[in-house]
Amino acid sequence: MKKILALLLVFVMLFSLVACSKPTDEQKDNTNAENTDTEQSQTAEETAFDYMTADLTKYLKLGQYEGLTVTREDPMLTDEEFERYVNNILSDYSDYEHITDREIVEGDKVHLDYSGAVENEQFGGTALNQIITAGDGNGQIPGFGAALIGHKAGDQFVAEMTYPDPFPNDPENAGKPVAFAFNIHYILGEDIETYTYDTIDDLFVKNTFNYDTVEEFLSSVRTVVQNQKTYTVLRATNFQVLEQVVENSEVIEYPEAALMEIYDLNRKTQEQYAENNGVDYETYIMQTYGMTDEDIMNDCKAAVKENLVIYSLVKALDAEVTESEINGKIAFMADLYGVKPEEFLQTYSYDEMKELAQFDKVLSIVASLGVEAE
Repeated sequence: MKKILALLLVFVMLFSLVACSKPTDEQKDNTNAENTDTEQSQTAEETAFDYMTADLTKYLKLGQYEGLTVTREDPMLTDEEFERYVNNILSDYSDYEHITDREIVEGDKVHLDYSGAVENEQFGGTALNQIITAGDGNGQIPGFGAALIGHKAGDQFVAEMTYPDPFPNDPENAGKPVAFAFNIHYILGEDIETYTYDTIDDLFVKNTFNYDTVEEFLSSVRTVVQNQKTYTVLRATNFQVLEQVVENSEVIEYPEAALMEIYDLNRKTQEQYAENNGVDYETYIMQTYGMTDEDIMNDCKAAVKENLVIYSLVKALDAEVTESEINGKIAFMADLYGVKPEEFLQTYSYDEMKELAQFDKVLSIVASLGVEAE
């Protein structure tokens, strides 16, 4: 649990620095000169620690980062991994057996599409993927369910009938002739059918995932899963080298603003959770994480050290991320989530993606300087 929380703190730090407010010029002008010390203290507390502009050599002695041992997993997705992933998706879906080799009889539940027309003018569009019970007396207008009897899967036909009179659901058309066009998909059997990589068909992927064919569905999913694995392998390699450089480095002094920023953010969050659960802060973190406040502070220090290491590496390797690289990261992550970049930025800010792009860039460079493990 501690390790998980520590990792969460790292990401909070990476994604939260830019959100801290700075004092406005008006606030500065209105501050009394006699309160200079107070102003400086408040400014230090209210201003995010800027790793890029700060002299990090005051805080960290950067350790060895070249020639590290790196173990790289093959980023290529195997057929076995892909099938396992698809089957995992499909495990959430099951359906009744699809019967396609006999005629519909009264009482059958039928999966179909239909549309209706009065006086040759269609109304209400086409109702897709409906389940209708064959036969009359099932809540449909007379003749609707009975029109299905004797047909089979794949049949497309038009059945004419008459609206009842009176017809409260549509008084204007009461008593008028109506024609319904049906497209029969299948009869629902009694047995539950579980889908797998080997058993899905075009109809299933169309009805469930809105793809026309199994081939189209699998191709789209494979692209997404391959990108996910590629990025997962990259991140795993990056964390390998980060862990080693952190171990090789020594903190001289923790920057107070950076440390208190992440601690205060975490503490306020946990205090809110504690209040929601009707307990005090210390009780909540002990019951939930098995941690004391001192443990929380130590994890915050570990997160700050990691950020000192990352930005020290950025400076040592002259590896500040470019705008083009940031936009590339946004496009990649948006594609990974299956949304457009502008939609992705409604959830994650540009500055958050800048931090992520910087993290990946510099650690990838360090990994490229490493030695492959035998």
